[in-house]
Amino acid sequence: MVPASEAKHDKNVSFDIGATTNSRKTWELVDKWVNNCLANHQHCNYSESPNFLPSRLLAIDNTGQPKSFRLITSSECPINTRYMTLSHCWGAKPIERKLRLLKSTFKQLRDGLPIDGLPKTFREAVAVTTRFNIKFFWIDCLCIYQDSPEDWRVEASTMQQVYRHSFLNISALGASNDDEGLFHERNPAHIAPTIVQLKRKRDCEPEPYLFVLEKYGAWRLTFEMEPIVKRGWVIQERLLSPRVLHFGRKQLFWECRQQNACEIHPEYVYHFANVHEHHGDRENLEKAKKPHLWKQLLDVQQRVLVDDPYQQLFIDWNTVLHAYSACVLSVSNDKLVALSGLANDIKHALGTLRPGPHRYLAGLWEERLQEGLCWCVYSGSRPASYRAPSWSWASLDGKIVVESITSLTTESISLLEECNAETDVLDGQETGQVTGGRLFAKGSWTMVRVCGEIDDRHGIQRQLQHFVHPVTREKAESENVSRWHPTAFYDTRDETPDEMFCVPIRLLPLEKDLLVVSALLLARTGENNEEIYRRIGIIYVYFESTEIVREFFAQFPMKSLVVV
Repeated sequence: MVPASEAKHDKNVSFDIGATTNSRKTWELVDKWVNNCLANHQHCNYSESPNFLPSRLLAIDNTGQPKSFRLITSSECPINTRYMTLSHCWGAKPIERKLRLLKSTFKQLRDGLPIDGLPKTFREAVAVTTRFNIKFFWIDCLCIYQDSPEDWRVEASTMQQVYRHSFLNISALGASNDDEGLFHERNPAHIAPTIVQLKRKRDCEPEPYLFVLEKYGAWRLTFEMEPIVKRGWVIQERLLSPRVLHFGRKQLFWECRQQNACEIHPEYVYHFANVHEHHGDRENLEKAKKPHLWKQLLDVQQRVLVDDPYQQLFIDWNTVLHAYSACVLSVSNDKLVALSGLANDIKHALGTLRPGPHRYLAGLWEERLQEGLCWCVYSGSRPASYRAPSWSWASLDGKIVVESITSLTTESISLLEECNAETDVLDGQETGQVTGGRLFAKGSWTMVRVCGEIDDRHGIQRQLQHFVHPVTREKAESENVSRWHPTAFYDTRDETPDEMFCVPIRLLPLEKDLLVVSALLLARTGENNEEIYRRIGIIYVYFESTEIVREFFAQFPMKSLVVV
């Protein structure tokens, strides 16, 4: 508990909450956020291509009756056109009953339709757009042909620009479908921080207090439970848009490059307080002031700041990947496409820092390939159709645990003599869909035996019993290994064959006298003794020294193999 008198004088704790998210009080705060961002946020208002426009937009006409909208092309827009975008959940309604841009609906959308005929979420989003005196709006299902794979691929490749150059992205945070709308009624007493009267001593008068949770982190509960947060495409939409206004069921939230806030914390959310002078050290403050590739999202792990901008890119990528992998996609094959805009950003940024092709390999980066292979998935499942090679996290559905910040900033030791990869991409888009991929590796080649039942409390795992020489089939000397309880983490419950192989990738120091080896767990897929394998999991083995590691794996033959 903290004294309520402190909270009442704290400009970042608001008790003035309206009875609806469309109240006058709410819009006064929204105007403050927007105007402050436009006037004072240099990083939010920079654009490399200020004249960019999407291929198609919805033009809003509020002059006639009924008020209407129509589909137009970018060539019909005046110079310096500003537009807004929408992030929304499509919902479970049959797709045939939704208004979409189709070859059969093009003419009626082109001629114009009444705004009142739109789903509630779209109608209210148009009202928000009009409130900012903006006459053009972009909604995915009305601006991209939904029955043309060719048009979808073309437009998907420019998605990063569509959101990046939007004046403001409206997020229908609290709507699970397009009929629920943006605005919600609420009980202000359930949203505003709660004051309780407590006696510090038995013979004292009661004094007002505020729960610490409500001062510092209660906003998270009203954000993370909202429907749109787990939609895969929305991660990219939020990161790329200069400004995002979230319409939640309980309150509104604001995200831009230089401010994250909500109605009960109108200045900033305390979760990220370490970037503010009075909460963080000066070193972190200066790092936080530097422009970063993307904004800090409200519900994503707080950005770890390092001095090396090249290293920072991979840290930011892994942070986003961790959050993205926990999201859901309506179309399974969008796994890489829905992240392609962010991958293009990273590729461009890497190129400005260091020369090189900076190849993107089905979700992994060539210059961090060995680190990128060391992912683990909790309760993974494979999609029905091919999406990525087995060594890529994109081949699975499920929350991915990627390399920790420690492992990215600590010098690791490669245990492979060779390691490279290639992918087959669709339509020449390196960061888009892939149709195949191969990992070429040369290193110590072993077989492994596991024991015990599968433990799926923290991933699908089993205890590693011992290593086996793949040629002689003799149990390897493993006195220095078994006492550290090496563990095999399977990618899925369905892929646990009796014959499994292992190739150590790299060695990472954790602390004094403790190192961990990450190794791919493989199953043979090639016929006629071809050395072709697929990944089925990852193994972590702990050692006390580099010398013990090298001595242990020297027992096994070197092997060149292909993982698909």
